[in-house]
Amino acid sequence: MQSIDTVSAEELDSYIGRQDAVIIDLREKEAYEKSHLKTAVNIPYEDLQECRKFSKRKLLVLYCERGSSSLFA
Repeated sequence: MQSIDTVSAEELDSYIGRQDAVIIDLREKEAYEKSHLKTAVNIPYEDLQECRKFSKRKLLVLYCERGSSSLFA
């Protein structure tokens, strides 16, 4: 069974560099290119199905600008 947890912006830093986690930036490409978390990959919300390419053993950490897209995802 999968669980969904909410993390604060400050807690996101603890996932950087973890081998068991993939940080996914759900913002549009332009916003991602201006700034993003170190090691984050860009998969815009509209392309969310691409997340299926990651191993089910990986923890997916989703973030966006305000939190609503990542919560819905």
